[in-house]
Amino acid sequence: MAIRNLSVLVALCVAALSLAACQESQIPKDVLEAFHAQYPQYGSSFVEAVEHLHNDPYSLMGLVSGIKGKLFEIDYADWLNHGHLPAGFTAVLAEHANNPGWDIAIQDAHGNVSELLQLKATESISYVHEAILAHPDISVVVPHEVYERLLENHDT
Repeated sequence: MAIRNLSVLVALCVAALSLAACQESQIPKDVLEAFHAQYPQYGSSFVEAVEHLHNDPYSLMGLVSGIKGKLFEIDYADWLNHGHLPAGFTAVLAEHANNPGWDIAIQDAHGNVSELLQLKATESISYVHEAILAHPDISVVVPHEVYERLLENHDT
């Protein structure tokens, strides 16, 4: 599965907004979709949210991380739903961005949940371990590079 370098994509959008007057129409549609899904409370525009946070680098990085995570969820659910699940099964995103424990539910043809997934678009192995310990009954999905590092360090 090819997941785009989400950090770079979102960071470039934020940087472009920070350096020059940018219009919402110049932001990739998938970034806007992820922004609105992750931060419905903003209700306004991506541009306004970045402008509001431009003097607070920590909050701005939080915004980037949230959008990156939501892009990962959207991309992964799309990947699952295009030939990577058994016939009749679908991947459904959690209704709320701050859903506790899981991000994607795998449902059978009758809407019964067969599996829950938590996605972590992070490079932090310790963050992934914390997620596994917090919800041992929920599978954690990470980017391929992080998965490889987890395999290398499986004894830690």
